[in-house]
Amino acid sequence: MTNQAVNAAQEAVQKSEELDIRRSSISVAAAIIYMITQLSDDKKLLKGLKV
Repeated sequence: MTNQAVNAAQEAVQKSEELDIRRSSISVAAAIIYMITQLSDDKKLLKGLKV
């Protein structure tokens, strides 16, 4: 992931901590990383994600 994508993922995780999301933190992080990579030029498949 690019630095910009990493920064976006970190910011999204911080924002998600402010909300009351009743899901596993690992699931939330994986979803955030997947969405960020899909929006960037660095497309990854779900199989390629490791948290």
